[in-house]
Amino acid sequence: MAGFSPEHINVGEGKDNFEYEGAIFALFHNLFSKTNKPAGVLSALARLSGPNVYRLAVTIALVFAMIYVQQYRVEIKLSSRKMRGFSQPYPIKMIYASNICLICYTILVANIYFLS
Repeated sequence: MAGFSPEHINVGEGKDNFEYEGAIFALFHNLFSKTNKPAGVLSALARLSGPNVYRLAVTIALVFAMIYVQQYRVEIKLSSRKMRGFSQPYPIKMIYASNICLICYTILVANIYFLS
């Protein structure tokens, strides 16, 4: 959840000597305060001093990819030697994760605990 943190980071001396810790806040701050808009967005996308928007977007994409793969299943046809001509599809999930809700809950509580 550091991507949404409104805390400031001191980055040096001068007029604009702070940067937001959160990636989203840094993106909007750079977008509205910098005169060179593309350079401001690029600095928020790939900054090294804190979480950046690129890492946040990859994390969200991985979560959605895991949700998609977890729901994907393959059906294999099973046939019997004793009963000729009998075949039945047997579904197999690509990822068996019956405790995925518990994992998501644990991650959410850990992030809330980290922010407080």
